[in-house]
Amino acid sequence: MNRKIFAFLLLICQSSEACLTSCDPGFVTIQRTPTAANKCTRRFCLKIANSSDALSHSDAEDLCSKDGEKLAMFESLDEQNLFSEYLQPNVHIRIDGVRRTECILPEDLKDTEKCSPQTAFIALNAGTDPTFTFNNWSDNDPNHDYVNIDEQCLILRNGRGTNDISCNATPNTQFATYMALCGKFPN
Repeated sequence: MNRKIFAFLLLICQSSEACLTSCDPGFVTIQRTPTAANKCTRRFCLKIANSSDALSHSDAEDLCSKDGEKLAMFESLDEQNLFSEYLQPNVHIRIDGVRRTECILPEDLKDTEKCSPQTAFIALNAGTDPTFTFNNWSDNDPNHDYVNIDEQCLILRNGRGTNDISCNATPNTQFATYMALCGKFPN
């Protein structure tokens, strides 16, 4: 196929809902506003994956990757509300996002431009614009536990806001997480 025809078909497809496919069973199809930060994603597939064991960040990544997904995050309150049945008090969900290496040490956090709540973390899932998550912190977060310097991953805390937390599993604590938000592009 020559390049002009391919470019024309791509342009038509990008502007047509008919070219977008659906999500697998068990996923919620999310309509997103395309931005540079989410790689111009118009549709995205999200689901909550459950575990009988407390999840570390890497456990959550593994749980999501079993079916070809990655840890994800919500882009809006509307998306978050679609999962309200899971978002209850004392229920925490592992989400995408890790602290940037240049924002780990307490002295790094004094650089409020480089390591502000909106810039101290990065999203690893290319289908998600992290703006909502990085502006939707729980009270007193991100607080980066200065004793352990260990709060380098994220959870959705009590279904209300983002919380920085240890990347390790934390069974038998108030922040034990047994669910992960997984996402992928439609088929």
